Order: sequence, then C-alpha cells, then structure tokens
Amino acid sequence: WMPKPVLSTMLAKASVIIASNALSSPDTIYVSGTGKPLISSISVIPALVNFGGVFIRSFKNSTFTLNSTGNDTIRIDRITSTDSVFSAMPVLGVILPSQVIIDTIRFAPLSEGFFEAGLIIASSAPSPPDTIQVTGTGTLSPVRLILMMSLMSSSVRYSLAITYEDTYLSLLTFFIVISIGE
Repeated sequence: WMPKPVLSTMLAKASVIIASNALSSPDTIYVSGTGKPLISSISVIPALVNFGGVFIRSFKNSTFTLNSTGNDTIRIDRITSTDSVFSAMPVLGVILPSQVIIDTIRFAPLSEGFFEAGLIIASSAPSPPDTIQVTGTGTLSPVRLILMMSLMSSSVRYSLAITYEDTYLSLLTFFIVISIGE
C-alpha cells in the first residue's frame, strides 16, 4: 500500500480493514493525519559577487552556494549569464531538502572597463528564477621592460637590448649597439 501524495493540509481519516482466518476477522484499524505540503525553495549566497580588477585575457573564479531551504528536492536546470564575460561552471542536477551545492563563477574580461551582469539560475523552485549580481573590471596587465646591457673588450662597444611585453603577451625586442674605436 502506498499513500497518495498530500494535496491538502486538512485532516484526513481512513480505515484499514484486514481480513484473515481469525475468529474476529475482519479487523479494522482507524487512521487519521494532517498533510504537510511539499515546499520547494532555494537560497543563493552571496547575492552579489564583486571580482574587482582582473587582467584582460585572464580570469578569476569565485564560488556561490545554492541551498534547498524547503522540504522538497530542487532540480537545477541551467545557469546563464546576461554578459558572456561572466560564466558559471554549474553542477547541474538536484539538491535534496536541507542540502547545499557549491558552484563556481568565472570572470574573464577581454577588454578594459567595468562589467556587470546577472547570473540567472533556472530551477524547479516555484519562485521566479534566482539571480546573482556580478561585477568586475577588466584591467591592462602591467608592461614589463627588460633591460640588458653588455660591455665588450678591446674597442669600447656598448649594447642595449630592450624587451617589451604588452597586454596581449606579444614580445618586441629592440637592440641598440654603440661602437667607439676600431
């Protein structure tokens, strides 16, 4: 025997009749109970993630927690972003009642500037889709100059090599040679 799903929180009464070869057959057991409705709800912590400054063409990860706060299982269908520089690496599936999953958000800017977006979590919870607000700033990586000097013997000869490494990881090398004498 399987009970029917609870559709109401009102008092329900029933009887179970057991037939057997006993002299007192059939026996009757009276049962009653009040239903407890299933509640699907989810909380997202934190609701805002600020990545700060992140170098262009690199990335920074952060985490967030999805918590099933009801007494029903929550199904996570997808997590999408309103701006592609932010993404989630979601653990899709289910969250059992009173359980949590920890997920990762990535900010990977391709240009300079301030970015903000919403990560929209589509789930089986009856509430509107939950959203995490995300912000971050794309910054230029520092320029590295590498200076090398050398002094040659006999005649005076100076050489200087300057290497420039820019934001896009390209290298340029300049050589300057000054000779005095022979």
